[in-house]
Amino acid sequence: MRAVVLGALASMSACGAILGIGTVPVPDEGGVDATTEGSTTEGGGDVAPGLDASGDGTPPSDAQGDVDGDAGEASPACGPSTCATGCCGTDGTCHTDEQVTNCATGGVSCRQCTPAQTCKAGQCTDKCTSTSCPTGCCDATGSCVTTTTDTACGTQGAKCGACTGSNHCVQGSCGCASSADCPTDQACDPTAHSCGSACGTDAGCNGGCCAVGSCAAGNTNNAQCGASGACTDCSTSASGHVCQSSGACGCAAPGDCPTNQACSPTTSTCGTSCAGGLTCNGGCCDGTSCQPALNACNGCGAITGGTPNASCGSCGTYVCATGNTVACSDPGTNACGGCGAINGGGSPGQSCTDADGGVFGGSCAVYACSDSNDVTCDSVAANACGGCTTLAATPGTACTDGSGTAGCYSCSGTDAVICDTSRTCALCTGSGNPCKLALECCTGICNGSPVGTCQ
Repeated sequence: MRAVVLGALASMSACGAILGIGTVPVPDEGGVDATTEGSTTEGGGDVAPGLDASGDGTPPSDAQGDVDGDAGEASPACGPSTCATGCCGTDGTCHTDEQVTNCATGGVSCRQCTPAQTCKAGQCTDKCTSTSCPTGCCDATGSCVTTTTDTACGTQGAKCGACTGSNHCVQGSCGCASSADCPTDQACDPTAHSCGSACGTDAGCNGGCCAVGSCAAGNTNNAQCGASGACTDCSTSASGHVCQSSGACGCAAPGDCPTNQACSPTTSTCGTSCAGGLTCNGGCCDGTSCQPALNACNGCGAITGGTPNASCGSCGTYVCATGNTVACSDPGTNACGGCGAINGGGSPGQSCTDADGGVFGGSCAVYACSDSNDVTCDSVAANACGGCTTLAATPGTACTDGSGTAGCYSCSGTDAVICDTSRTCALCTGSGNPCKLALECCTGICNGSPVGTCQ
């Protein structure tokens, strides 16, 4: 077949000279000339370049297009030759941007990866975890990198990171002297001098904190909070129950604090101070500090002045004056010197009826104190005026009235005396004098008759 083609081409070259269409190049011994390769007739035979397969000497449409300046040439279809580094979508377009929705290379049809996969080098692969990537590290795209470098180093599914200082990545681990030589959120094994996610008391994390033997970010989980050392569970922290971006436990609202504490908006930490109008988580605020509950006077904080209901004064008790103060309410002692009511039926000195029926034999019955809270009805002798009460003065003794005039006390009824200035107080002489016996003052007349000599 090759000999036939070469013979035909030689004949066409001679004819071309006669017809004026140029010389058709004849291939050398190495094969068909590049200008003819791939030009075939419908039946598969080779034809000269620039001639239509019909053999009538008419230039093919592509050749005519070349003459017209390649006008109207159609775009090539998506396939291995036009999309070697990408994949062909359902729209017939070549996709070279590697995505989970367009994953493939070599011009084949694009594939869509599952949610648990990522697209890597045109292949849908499982996302990177410690299980799927035990001997490598996870890069920023979520792919497992098993061929680690100094700039992308890690193992056991740790986040890929760059080795620092003089460290180099060896079998997925950066050689280290301390955790500061390791990528963020990794720790240095003091024995193997290699970096990894494992941590402990002798292998602290470079950033974040150590949570049950594995490095954690330290600011994204309330139960694993810290910027160094072991992670703290903020749910039991006195500073607050929320892990802040700094890696410290703190608060944003009263409910983030322990009971009877308030959240400081300045420090974002909890404390007993509620000054400035802060709200306590339970209890109450006395204006300065959070208190467990209202006091006995329904106020907040300590009560000053005494203890409610405690004794005070002679017979009183402390009562609430305000929510935080008390005052002593003291009625004083009773007439018998005790506290409270007097028992026995009356007040001291008040007339009463004794067992013999009251006043008898010149005597009077009155209530008298038997102790500090009790009285009894006792019979006592009548006074000098014949009454039952104690007189203010003794009849017959000297007195001076309000104007300074001298006189002597005289009975005014049975229970009172007055200062009588019509009498003097020199006693009448003589024994058995009825005036003297009656304690009357001498006026020179005794019972209407002159008697004795007045002194």
